[in-house]
Amino acid sequence: MDNQAAKPKQGFSRYGIQYGVLLAVTAFGMINTVQASYWQYFMTNVALISTATVAIIMLVGTIGDLIAVPIAGIMMEKIRLPWGKYTSWLLVGPVILTVMFLFMFMVFPVGEAVAAVILASAYCLACIGLNSMVASQNMAVNLGSTNPKERAILATKKGQGSALAGLVFGVIGLPIILFFNGEAGQDGPFGYIVLIIVLGVILFGACFFLFYHLRNKLAWDAEQGIDKEAQMSESAAKKLADRATAEKPSVFEMIKMVFTNGPLVAIILGDGLRYIGRATMMGMLVYYFRYVIEEPSGTALFLGMSGAVALGGAILTEFLVHKFAKRTIYLVGFGIMLASYIVMYFIGNTTMTFTVIGAIWYIGLAFVNSTQVGLYADAVDYGVLKAKKDCRAWLMSIAGYPPKMGNFGRAVIVGFGLVIIGFSATAEVTPAIIEGFRVLMCLLPAGIFLIGFLLLLFGYKLNDAKMKEVQAGLEEAGLANK
Repeated sequence: MDNQAAKPKQGFSRYGIQYGVLLAVTAFGMINTVQASYWQYFMTNVALISTATVAIIMLVGTIGDLIAVPIAGIMMEKIRLPWGKYTSWLLVGPVILTVMFLFMFMVFPVGEAVAAVILASAYCLACIGLNSMVASQNMAVNLGSTNPKERAILATKKGQGSALAGLVFGVIGLPIILFFNGEAGQDGPFGYIVLIIVLGVILFGACFFLFYHLRNKLAWDAEQGIDKEAQMSESAAKKLADRATAEKPSVFEMIKMVFTNGPLVAIILGDGLRYIGRATMMGMLVYYFRYVIEEPSGTALFLGMSGAVALGGAILTEFLVHKFAKRTIYLVGFGIMLASYIVMYFIGNTTMTFTVIGAIWYIGLAFVNSTQVGLYADAVDYGVLKAKKDCRAWLMSIAGYPPKMGNFGRAVIVGFGLVIIGFSATAEVTPAIIEGFRVLMCLLPAGIFLIGFLLLLFGYKLNDAKMKEVQAGLEEAGLANK
């Protein structure tokens, strides 16, 4: 258990952990939206880098992003920082991420090839901080809960945070960019730098808030004797006592624990396809409003209104998880998003219609985000029981793969898609290019979502009854994570 901090004189606040998760996820969602929605546009329209070079930058960067996921997991398992094995990365990750994001939004007075190397390298390094921080936020759902009900509540707070990020960013994101860019509008560099600095400071403060309350909770657990021998059978207590000196699993064993865990593989692939569809849409959003709808300011309205609706959906989900299974809510949300893409293609040609459909899409996203971590956490517990070894940080870090799959898919689909349809920021945008934008924005994500939905429907079978058996097995094996 991650319990190295001094014990508090007083108790801890469960609400502090819940709203720590909410704030940390909100802050991360806002700064990540800058990268997801504006980085490619920044490179093509502000730095004036060719679309072919931008596609290569994004492809190389996202490959580095994929590699960074296991690196972050191994770092968390092997490196012991003084503020807790897992929780330390809530402090380190945001700093690395913010500094590297600043490099990603700079216009370098060098040749295009050198600039490409700098930008791709900055993105790869940013992913080290991003992955370690996100893994710590995901671990907070496990470490901050003592039963499945609390875990479900924390998962819904994560979903609410993702929704709130869209709302707040829609209100402050573009206005900050436009204010500091002046007459340059969206095509100036300074506004992006200011926005990243502001959001980086907010991110560190939010992660520190979560860190503080989570450390208190872990110390309180130790003080109250939670997870101690008195609460377990004799054999389970002995196994728990042996965990501190047990041999750590090898890298091969850690990899095997992933690929022999059917539910984890199913949600990684299915959720990964969802992220690919979503990242493609977010990557196309600024282009779509500027060239298809021809109202660039509509991006802020879309993000703000959709975020508000998603927040309502996330709050609703907190009540739904008490009545319906997490898996059911997740699949319903997935289906709503899939249907929205199809409708969006046919009638999403104005700011209002596109935004209304997008708001419905975000309701589905709220359902998914509010149950996603709970599904991962269940799959991780299932894997720990199956392997009879506690390697939760490693398995939970794999939950960082779907967003990376999304970034990789966006690099391929949007990056090379813009090349295929013939887009250039300095050339005329033809009707054929407009239709290409619509296909990249709506139809391709719909097809990707359909495949992901089927994978999850038939591949992830962990229900409440099965998880009761898993939890009982973990208790007996001394591997419970209370």
